[in-house]
Amino acid sequence: MRERNLKAVVAYDGTGFFGWQVQPARRTTQGVLEETLCRLLGEKIRVHAAGRTDRGVHANGQVVSFLTRSGIPSGNLKVALNAMLPSDIFIKEIDEASPEFHARYSAVHRTYRYRLGLWGQPRSPFTGRYCWYPRDRLDFHAMKEASRYLRGNRDFRSFSKRREVGENTFCKVESAFWQRIPAGYAIVVTADRFLPQMMRRLVAALIDIGSKRCDLPLFEAILSGRKEDWPRPWVAPPQGLFLESVGY
Repeated sequence: MRERNLKAVVAYDGTGFFGWQVQPARRTTQGVLEETLCRLLGEKIRVHAAGRTDRGVHANGQVVSFLTRSGIPSGNLKVALNAMLPSDIFIKEIDEASPEFHARYSAVHRTYRYRLGLWGQPRSPFTGRYCWYPRDRLDFHAMKEASRYLRGNRDFRSFSKRREVGENTFCKVESAFWQRIPAGYAIVVTADRFLPQMMRRLVAALIDIGSKRCDLPLFEAILSGRKEDWPRPWVAPPQGLFLESVGY
């Protein structure tokens, strides 16, 4: 049987995982998915993802690709895989892909959504698992104004987990907008790439603006590169973050 390249769209609840990437003696999304595929197909499978989500981060539309010599039709493979996977991972689609397709390197943009609960709103065991409730009363108008500065090809070095010399820290943000959700608000950002912890640090900076700990001129100066000595913001908790979709 010739080798096939398959593309799958995966949803998962990140609460019970130590992130996407395989780690020794840790339960990770990649590890569980590869182990299940190996048992099902009877061969060693290596899964490549469009993006590596951190511990506790969720996904509605993570995209993965993998090679297999199995002849199981993709529709049947989806059914069998979902029957074997734990309840916090679900395969939404599996399709044949071209030999050149790679979930990470073929992607042209990714979309992340971060969900924020309103101050004073009751936090239920269900919304609190997938939404973060800041302690401060927030000015969402100021936060919406600040999000306009995110658009464009900018250096997001100040919002990355790492600051290696020579690393490409430019990302092109195509859109950034807010949505009203039952618990409060969500910010949705689409970019060609995201640096490690970039989305959660951006949310933290927006929280500082909404709580008046940071102002719009300073935020704009940081994004335009005129304030390089500004310390990186803290990291917003992971449970509010979702990898929503990947574009090719």
